Amino acid sequence: MKSSGLKSVLFVSPTSILGGAERVMQNLATQLVEQGVNVIFYSMSRGGQPGWEHLKRRSNFTLIEKGYQSEKMSLIPSILNIWKLSRQYKFCVVASSHTHTNAVLSLLRKLKLIRVDYLVGRESTFIFDRFYGVKRKIFKLLYKYLYGSHDLLICQTHGMKESLLNNLGFSPAIKISVIPNPVGPRVEALAKKLKPRNVEIKENLNICVCGRFIPLKNFEGLLRAYRDIAQNIGRLKLHFVGDGPLLGELKALSRELGISDSVVFHGKIEDPTIVFMQCRIGVIPSKREGFPNVLLEMIASGVNRILSTPCTDAVRRIPGLTVSEDASVESLRESLQQVILSDADYSEVYRSYLLNHHTSRFFLETVQKQLLTKEKCDDAH
Repeated sequence: MKSSGLKSVLFVSPTSILGGAERVMQNLATQLVEQGVNVIFYSMSRGGQPGWEHLKRRSNFTLIEKGYQSEKMSLIPSILNIWKLSRQYKFCVVASSHTHTNAVLSLLRKLKLIRVDYLVGRESTFIFDRFYGVKRKIFKLLYKYLYGSHDLLICQTHGMKESLLNNLGFSPAIKISVIPNPVGPRVEALAKKLKPRNVEIKENLNICVCGRFIPLKNFEGLLRAYRDIAQNIGRLKLHFVGDGPLLGELKALSRELGISDSVVFHGKIEDPTIVFMQCRIGVIPSKREGFPNVLLEMIASGVNRILSTPCTDAVRRIPGLTVSEDASVESLRESLQQVILSDADYSEVYRSYLLNHHTSRFFLETVQKQLLTKEKCDDAH
């Protein structure tokens, strides 16, 4: 999106905490700000989080953070505040990236309570593969009755788009397109500076994994698979970056398995590429993902080889990436050993793929193209 002719862009997020969907919106906001666009980022709850300092310094960026402890508590005040903002500013685009936030904004537009040239939503996960029972029924009602006024609804992968349409039986937006997740300008710059490694870093063969410590990420399965390999292959180090409710259990499991000396828990780090740049191998062990954005940060950091479970269809599109048969311990063990014993260096292949398909500039240009064309579907990738 070019800054010429573009008035203001409003991003609406349920929280200031930088999870995957929030970071994607932050990446896009950063790119727009660097292009001279006036950007307002409205966070409905849990304000005052770290990671926003670089944008707060920019004169054409406004961060509005609310201190509510939950999105439910902030819903009514946020509706009123967004209504006020749409009268104070003339928005070219209003964008969001969570199902419930997408639904609210779509309803507000139907009721003519927000004025915007283009309403853009992004699906943050395989919603019908993750939720069942009452929650699943509620989400279907949101799509049926509240969605419908988006000019563009973005899915991260082709599989996500197919899952959404197959489960709903109708299109919940004027146009639905697949656009790959973007990295931010900082990660893109890191990828552009990437230089091939000719020697092993330090003495260990370092392996990195990153994410929130929850069952869906399957870190327990990875530890069990790694134990069997570490017992037979020396000089391995498995580096975990992240935090979450299972941290204590995973630390205890590493001790129980007798591998605590070769497993490092770094905790949550604002810039995980600091750890990734010390590693040769990256692993995505998740059971299910919309798209693992951390994979892109591993690529930008120069990781030589990456192993992923088939957590999303998009991982099979990345050249040189090893995909295990499934997320079981046995499959992870077999594939991880294969990657560890390999001498291949796919870092340049990965880097080229990232710079061609996953930059914020590419994402925004594709969005602009989609909004200005009449076809109902024109996937970017």
